[in-house]
Amino acid sequence: MITYTFDTSLSPRLTGCLRMLLPEDGEPLIVVKHDVIHISEEAGFEPEKGIAPFLPTLAKQQRILVTCLSASKRKLVNEALAECRLSAVHLADSFSSLSVLLQASKLIASWEHIVEKSYRLRDGACVSVSANGKVT
Repeated sequence: MITYTFDTSLSPRLTGCLRMLLPEDGEPLIVVKHDVIHISEEAGFEPEKGIAPFLPTLAKQQRILVTCLSASKRKLVNEALAECRLSAVHLADSFSSLSVLLQASKLIASWEHIVEKSYRLRDGACVSVSANGKVT
């Protein structure tokens, strides 16, 4: 099973929305059995230290990080992701300016495509989700 871990750039309410919609036992899978969790729910995560020290832990657990960072911060994060071989899904930076309701709506509409494109990522590889929901 794959676990998508949402970082502090995204609301924990988004993981709650997606988790409520995950298929239950006996229901058809979207693409692959997976779970979603917010970084704040992770044992050992210390918010005051930021996410960078926790990336190797996520990599060891073979998680996929979901983040929404500005282009300038994304470059630094990509270097850290590559170093610890952690795969990621980058949401368009314009996503952060939307209300949580619109963020949830866009995530729900794109989630199947996000999972489809990301669940087979090689260690350290990333996919991006554009403002209109295109996953590349």
